[in-house]
Amino acid sequence: QIARRYRQSGLEVQAADFVITNGSTQAIDVIFKTFVDEGDTVFVSTPTEPRVLQVMAMYQPEIVSLPMKGDVPDMGAVARLFAEKQPRIIYCMPDFGGPEGGRWDLETRRAMGELVKGTDCLLIEHDLYGELSADGQRLPFVKEFAGDNSVLAGSFSQVIGPGLRCGWICAGTPEDARNLTGTKQKTDSHMNGYMQRVLWQYL
Repeated sequence: QIARRYRQSGLEVQAADFVITNGSTQAIDVIFKTFVDEGDTVFVSTPTEPRVLQVMAMYQPEIVSLPMKGDVPDMGAVARLFAEKQPRIIYCMPDFGGPEGGRWDLETRRAMGELVKGTDCLLIEHDLYGELSADGQRLPFVKEFAGDNSVLAGSFSQVIGPGLRCGWICAGTPEDARNLTGTKQKTDSHMNGYMQRVLWQYL
């Protein structure tokens, strides 16, 4: 059902691309546990939710704030910083992220995706609020431009109910999906099966 909803928004994904997690906070944790080593450089768009930064800090990366121009990254400055730092991860929330609730325009999404595409950098697109736009329209995902160099993390907590604790990761490649699944299985067995069934019926 999650894959179907994304396909309706124009993103070509399949059910096999997804790993179900206990909320999106665990999704971020699983991604970092899988891909980040101590000392890796991680770019973070600002402002960022404190709980996300707390998860990141457990893996002891070098966290660098993205240069911003208002609500969106200053892509010229980001490109220069990217060349200098060669980050392992870029974390962003393009739709209504942080306390200010800004939204990236199409040009910024395309530029960010093209920046990481074909590199060793993995872009994490945290998709919590994208379905809550006032006009009901979704802009293209950064993932559409980044290709295999990106993962989506999302949750139903913001769009249906916070107590559900059902999140997901949409991997960029089958190998990434297998690695993320292995990490999740070492963390806990699975997300509540009964609640998954309830959500499946609701959706």
